[in-house]
Amino acid sequence: MTVAGQLNSLINILRPTDVQDQDTGETITTFEAYHRKVPAQKEDTSGGTTRRGLQVEANVVSVFTVPWIDESRGEIGRQWRVNLTNRSEDGLTYEIVSIREPIDRKQWLELHCSAVL
Repeated sequence: MTVAGQLNSLINILRPTDVQDQDTGETITTFEAYHRKVPAQKEDTSGGTTRRGLQVEANVVSVFTVPWIDESRGEIGRQWRVNLTNRSEDGLTYEIVSIREPIDRKQWLELHCSAVL
């Protein structure tokens, strides 16, 4: 179980927003900070990359345990992103694959993520 002293990372939770390119009319997804500097415990559970044709897919999975955010279960979802703000890992971005509540007491959330390359 996570305790407050183990929250050794700060993350931003980023929300996807679709914007239409004025020149081409194409829809582009951008990400904006929804929650800033959320304390989190980062745990890497596996790692690596896989090549599929010309694309490289990340199968790095990290779990970020964060304090409960009231609107998180109904609001935060897949394709949202997590951005690390720690100096040593500044700028690393992860895509949320799933959200899990380890204990049904609205105390902690686990954000299961894969690295965005």
